Amino acid sequence: MLSDEKFAEKAAGFSLLKNTDGLYFTPEEYKEKIAALQVDKDKKTICLYTNNPEEQFSFVKKAKERAYDVLHLEGLWFLIGFKNSSNQWKIQVLFVLILTL
Repeated sequence: MLSDEKFAEKAAGFSLLKNTDGLYFTPEEYKEKIAALQVDKDKKTICLYTNNPEEQFSFVKKAKERAYDVLHLEGLWFLIGFKNSSNQWKIQVLFVLILTL
């Protein structure tokens, strides 16, 4: 699967992200959900995440008080990007560990 150059495009249709409220989203649905508040000055979408919501409760609570949404990601996640017309990778979504807020 990983050798298929179009795997990321295909996976976007069946991959699900879970937030700390227990709701599931496709990557595109999630990007639309957070688009208004979680974008940096370079127009990159910032996805806050935790790998342990109970242990990092105070950080999750602070983020939610600021109206940010937090993903619950277990395991290793990578940047989600796209190729431009020059076939170069551009970062489209950046995942940031909640502890860095």
